[in-house]
Amino acid sequence: MTDAQRQLLPAFLDAYPYPVSLEKTAKFRVRLFQDLSPPDPEDFAAVHGEPPSTDPQCRFATVMLQFSLGDEKSLWASFLYLPTTVPNDHRDRTRIEVFS
Repeated sequence: MTDAQRQLLPAFLDAYPYPVSLEKTAKFRVRLFQDLSPPDPEDFAAVHGEPPSTDPQCRFATVMLQFSLGDEKSLWASFLYLPTTVPNDHRDRTRIEVFS
């Protein structure tokens, strides 16, 4: 893991179902897989609080995240539903400015 990724690990582990010792965090392993099937409406609703849009212009990529900690033999899994399109996308009219 990069230093930037490692800095995100504590926030991720706050959602873990039980406390994680510091020793286990040193052996964090993760794999990502893309699921090409459409998202299951019930699973999607459990994550987002609403079913997926029926708008044909609104599409999602389903990514499965498998991880383990320390010497655990079991893998934990989580699904991420990432938008690949945004309805009413206004990027052609959006201006981004960077201030330093």
